[in-house]
Amino acid sequence: MRSPASRSASVSRWVVAAGAIAVAVAVASGLRICWSPVSPENASPGAREESPPRAAVASDPPTPREAAPELPAPNLDGLVLRSGATLEIARASLSSDEPVVVNLLLPEPSRASEPLAVRVVAFDGRTLETRGALHEADRRSARFELQADWLSPGRYIIEMKTTERTHFPLRRYALEVR
Repeated sequence: MRSPASRSASVSRWVVAAGAIAVAVAVASGLRICWSPVSPENASPGAREESPPRAAVASDPPTPREAAPELPAPNLDGLVLRSGATLEIARASLSSDEPVVVNLLLPEPSRASEPLAVRVVAFDGRTLETRGALHEADRRSARFELQADWLSPGRYIIEMKTTERTHFPLRRYALEVR
């Protein structure tokens, strides 16, 4: 038969083990609640209307802003780039005497008339920061110039800070020099 002291030690080990398991289950449940998406069943009535479940967001049709038809580009001289598209040009077509005129098309007219901040990032890490002057007629494009000798064969990303009402008003354009 066991002594009362050994029985007490055995019971206290079981109590500690059960407590550790209970704490682990509580922590795991808390993490699951914090990191799980809100479903319509467990959401408050206000949250149900404002934020759909994550699975529905991925399969929803594009918003009207994304699906808006693109207007024809105004009559612009130089290169015309659309956001999200890549324009390819031949290095041989660039004149070293004249700057390359680049026109960046905007999805909606700019709310301000001031030039927009533009940054050109080269494939080799070089960057060029400048400003794009808005097309005066409709403010749907911004124009800036690049020195032809700055462009060598490779890929360039052009970023322009816009006046769009979004959480991150930045448009990206791709230029590839062959």
